Amino acid sequence: MSSCAHSLPDALQAAMSLRDPAACAEHYGRQGLRIIPCKQDKSPWTCHGCKDASADARCIQRWWLEHPDANIGLPMGMETKLLAIDVDDLAALPVLRAAYGMFETLTTKTPRNGLHFFFNRPNHPIKNSVSRLAPHVDVRADNGYVLIPLSSTKDGSYRLETHRPVADLPTPLLKRLIESECSEKSEAIASEVSDFSELSDSSARIEAVVRRTLPRGAGLRNRVLLDLSRGLKFDCQLQTATTGELKAIVRRWHTLAMPVIGTKSFDVTWADFLEAWRHARCPLFGDLLRAALEQAKQTLPPDAAAYEDEQTKTLIALCHQLAVSHPKHEFFLSSHVLNQLMDLPQPSAFRRLRMLVADGVLSVVNVGDARRATRYQWKGTI
Repeated sequence: MSSCAHSLPDALQAAMSLRDPAACAEHYGRQGLRIIPCKQDKSPWTCHGCKDASADARCIQRWWLEHPDANIGLPMGMETKLLAIDVDDLAALPVLRAAYGMFETLTTKTPRNGLHFFFNRPNHPIKNSVSRLAPHVDVRADNGYVLIPLSSTKDGSYRLETHRPVADLPTPLLKRLIESECSEKSEAIASEVSDFSELSDSSARIEAVVRRTLPRGAGLRNRVLLDLSRGLKFDCQLQTATTGELKAIVRRWHTLAMPVIGTKSFDVTWADFLEAWRHARCPLFGDLLRAALEQAKQTLPPDAAAYEDEQTKTLIALCHQLAVSHPKHEFFLSSHVLNQLMDLPQPSAFRRLRMLVADGVLSVVNVGDARRATRYQWKGTI
């Protein structure tokens, strides 16, 4: 628990007996709480918002001499190690409690009978959000702030509701916030990178591989390191790159992945990458597979006529195209590759491949594992 989280409950309780916001502000400063002066509309009086937060007595006195009726803003996020769940409508509480459990933590009441629940900030970047958890429920975290007692608006004053230690986020709520951040990050990354096959500049191709292989959630680091290795070795043709060149690329990947991965040491990531590099045996984006897919779309094999779904027909045509180039009509394919190649969700791709095996279109030669795709044999019409 941070020093701010530790001192906040008693600081709020003591503030309730003070006479005005200026006295409260000086009190909070003496408790080591870094605060900012805010206007009646809740916006900061300072030029740089939370970045100007201070616990310095002279600074606080100057602010409240200039703005005697200023409200008191307490920054959330990295600086204070705090996060607040802002419930504007109490009708949302049953929804929150059903999904995430009881919020047994320090709580203040807002002028319009809303509630601010204070939690310890997790070791993951959490952005401010509006109504993402539920309607009328906001998150105040990194680069955000909330007003604290004795701030007031035309509707009334901020008051201490429940004097308790600042608690950790309930596990279901923490998981939801992290998943939401990862999803948003993945969407942003996907929008930044164009089709890999269109990137001719080597540095652009490397950057595309780095960004496409960033993990979308915790526990995926080793799997995506293998993807990174495949992309660099084959798609970027770095088989002969020096250790120093590869290390610089992996360090950039590690830096971008830091908000998500649990392993913070670059040495561990680098060691695991080198192991993955030894096992990387096929392209990530698969320019050869893309070429086969484009050719497959032009002519569907007879076996595809028995199916109605267009993606299934395309998958059959791809399997046929891969098979005809092998003397035994064998090829490697995985649901992960199909996800990258055809934008098929992995569970759906896996079920379709299993269906084709059950229907006698394919047979399994060798079952794949985490490092190698499954080897199939084409059993349909050549």
